[in-house]
Amino acid sequence: MINIFLNGEAIILEKHCTLGDFLKIQSKISGNYAVALNKKFIARADYEHTVLNNQDHITIIRPMQGG
Repeated sequence: MINIFLNGEAIILEKHCTLGDFLKIQSKISGNYAVALNKKFIARADYEHTVLNNQDHITIIRPMQGG
């Protein structure tokens, strides 16, 4: 088992998986967003190649509108 953090919330995973797989199983993540892994931006093209490790911190950043 590995522990990761999604926007500060602790999540326990049964096994290592890719960032892409993790995002697919998280039903609360949809729409447009960017992802930072351990404070480093991850390009969408790299989601399927980025393996999550114990104590990783994932931050979901959503676009904001304003003016």
